[in-house]
Amino acid sequence: MWGSEPATEKQKETLKRLGVEVKPDLTKYEAAVLMDEALKKQPAAGVLKLAEKPPDADAQEKPPVQEAPLEKPPSLLKLETPPPPPPSPQKKKKAGLAVGILIVVGIGVLGVATKLGMDFMRSTVQSEPTQPTQHLEPEKVLTNKMVVAPTPAPAPPAEPLFKLEEEQYSNGHIKARGSLKKLPDGQWVKHGMWTNYWLNGKINTHGMYNHDKRVGAWPFWLDNGQQLATNHFQIQRRL
Repeated sequence: MWGSEPATEKQKETLKRLGVEVKPDLTKYEAAVLMDEALKKQPAAGVLKLAEKPPDADAQEKPPVQEAPLEKPPSLLKLETPPPPPPSPQKKKKAGLAVGILIVVGIGVLGVATKLGMDFMRSTVQSEPTQPTQHLEPEKVLTNKMVVAPTPAPAPPAEPLFKLEEEQYSNGHIKARGSLKKLPDGQWVKHGMWTNYWLNGKINTHGMYNHDKRVGAWPFWLDNGQQLATNHFQIQRRL
């Protein structure tokens, strides 16, 4: 059985760390019981002893390796340049003299250019011939006033060339109805469709007029509505 087997080396080492005496014929069960009792009596000390590293005579701690400090490349080193020497008094004097000469020369060139320009303008004005002043007539003088044309009078409405005409009996009933046409001389004549009525209002006849002349078919009815006959009229052409 598991309890009767001899204790392992690991159990024995653990008991030694806890300060418990280890018997030669110690079993696994007995070792487990002893470890449990020792941890209950001193739990904190037992945990610390278990966590400690077992002594090893052969093991030797290696010395820490010291890393050499990194050297900066020459390109990153700050190059110190000496400040430029201050200009000497002689150089300052020469520079001021050169500036003064340039100013004097510039003023002289500007004066010569101005004089040449004035002479050219004078010669141009003198060479142009003078033109006599033109006197414009009063009616030809242009003004800024806007000329408004008079509004033409509205044209009279054109008189119609055709109109409807009605003829009545004495009692007011319609006797005839049709269209009239106005001739160039101002006279109105029958032209177009015309219809004649009986006194009782029934149609008597109807047909076309051409300048007061009947043309085409003209049917006729009696006053009772019975058709009587149809007459045909031809257009009379002038020779």
